[in-house]
Amino acid sequence: MTPLAGYFKFALKLLIAYFLASQLERVPLACIAGILLWVATNMVKKTEILEGWNGAGRFHAALMIYTAVMVPMTDFLTAVLSALGIYIVFGRFFDKKKTPARDTPSSHDVQAAAE
Repeated sequence: MTPLAGYFKFALKLLIAYFLASQLERVPLACIAGILLWVATNMVKKTEILEGWNGAGRFHAALMIYTAVMVPMTDFLTAVLSALGIYIVFGRFFDKKKTPARDTPSSHDVQAAAE
């Protein structure tokens, strides 16, 4: 797709949204909720959850669970800001980042090999 086609597509969607916004009152909230639920479940991939769970560490995994539970209980902004606050306060104590394996030898390894 060329940039011009992208601009045209954006303008067309904007015009459609502008002229059809008044008709949204007629759509039942149950339909909108169903669409939002379908979109949300398609956004979450099992492989991404497992990758985050295995690679992040327990503190980050606990923050992910906390945020996922707090979003429906409160609202998105409150959940994310409170999780961010928890990370700022407790992150330096509980954040154990995994150190990647060294691919290049250190100067100590080179000296030991030379001897």
